[in-house]
Amino acid sequence: MAHAERILEDLHQLAGEIESVLAQFTGKASDQVEASVGEVQSRLGALRERMSKAEDALGHAARRAAHVTDRSIRRNPWQTIAVVAAAAFIAGLMLGSHQSSDEQPPLDDEEG
Repeated sequence: MAHAERILEDLHQLAGEIESVLAQFTGKASDQVEASVGEVQSRLGALRERMSKAEDALGHAARRAAHVTDRSIRRNPWQTIAVVAAAAFIAGLMLGSHQSSDEQPPLDDEEG
């Protein structure tokens, strides 16, 4: 979800920058440019509304996922503990094998 939130934040920033540029043109350009600026501002308003709805949907989805996860953990605490323990064990094995391969002494050409 963080990626989607970052995209929405970037879109908000971009929309603000576009509105700032459009504000600079207002009153300084021909009627045709003024009409184009008005149309772009209208589309930006619609974009902001859609982004707001998307943010609401993301928030709702995140709250729903958290609720479902919480309910599942509360209903099956021992299964949750077993899954977490297994994941920690596997991670420990992977880290341990990685560290032990880094700590191996170099091979000597001369033996004896």
